Amino acid sequence: MGDRHCPVALFTGATAGIGEAILKAYAKQHRDARIYFVGRKEESARKIIEDVRAMWTDGQERVEDEGEITFVKADLTLLRNVQSVVEEVKRREGGEGRLDLLCMSQGYLTLKGRQETSEHHDAPLVLTFHSRAYLTYSLLPLLRSSNSPNGARVISILAPGDEGPLYLEDLDLKERHPTLIDWIFPGWLRRLTGLDPGYMMLRISHSVIMTTLFFEELARRERERIQEVHPTTEAAPDVLGHSGGKAGVSFLHVYPGLVKTNEFENGDFPVALKFFFTRILLPLITPMAVPVEKVGEGVTSMVEDKRFSLSRSIEGEQAEVAELGSDGVRGSGSYCLSWDGRRKVKENVLEALRKKGASELLWEHFEEGLGFLDTTTGE
Repeated sequence: MGDRHCPVALFTGATAGIGEAILKAYAKQHRDARIYFVGRKEESARKIIEDVRAMWTDGQERVEDEGEITFVKADLTLLRNVQSVVEEVKRREGGEGRLDLLCMSQGYLTLKGRQETSEHHDAPLVLTFHSRAYLTYSLLPLLRSSNSPNGARVISILAPGDEGPLYLEDLDLKERHPTLIDWIFPGWLRRLTGLDPGYMMLRISHSVIMTTLFFEELARRERERIQEVHPTTEAAPDVLGHSGGKAGVSFLHVYPGLVKTNEFENGDFPVALKFFFTRILLPLITPMAVPVEKVGEGVTSMVEDKRFSLSRSIEGEQAEVAELGSDGVRGSGSYCLSWDGRRKVKENVLEALRKKGASELLWEHFEEGLGFLDTTTGE
């Protein structure tokens, strides 16, 4: 388990691209950290471990207070594997374990329609929402044990600001719903090519909105939990838990921006499209792209930034520095941000959905799927 005073972090989807950049930026800032990272590619994981250890030791064989980095191999398109990851991290952390950061970026690019898993879910949707939701919920006990002054952070790298349609009666997108792009990519063309960009757009929209609404509900429950433990007094601290208890967990939905990575080369695309993306499109957008290392540094800076803490109230000094939450409440504990810390969210879309009861429906939907977790829960 190592030093109980060192920061502890879990990264998923970190064996390549943006996730790898965030992991390395975090490791650079926290040379005594205990890091777990999850992925499928063992060869890539070995290289990352070598790079991080070289960074920590500066070429020496061993240094004092050197951190630990552990790879956990898992395919997170299957929710039973999510449970295995949770159990493995809890086992390694032990009875007094904790977690200061959970950063999730798993996913892959595809223009195909629904890709059914053996658990009857759409694989890309599992990666971008379901696996992240279950990881977050299941690891809440460890996150709540964090010693970080501004509380533990949960970060999901996705696409706030890209909110679109949400079919409340079909959150898992088991059906094929009409989209605007169907005018230029009709059914016969979808059948001919095996591609369905309309479904891809709906998948993204569902993932984005469900992530934000799910984080808002978790933040609301976290505020209530802390309020019960530390009732507000006239001498209440600025940040939850600073009166001697643990600070609360906050939840960040982060947009990485236009980033040039190997995703286009490794994505699930036909050869012709892959050629177009890598040989024509990428060279055109490269001058406008944000370097992946810069994104990694930007996201890492959010981990201990008090602006993104769970604020006890909307009064006092903390309220002046706390960011507006995704729900429009300053310091609410749920934030939609760009990689550089700027707020990024379509408030009108979310507010309309809240009025329709989307938050409650999503939570009911989530609870219905908790059976696989058995006793591994966040409550």
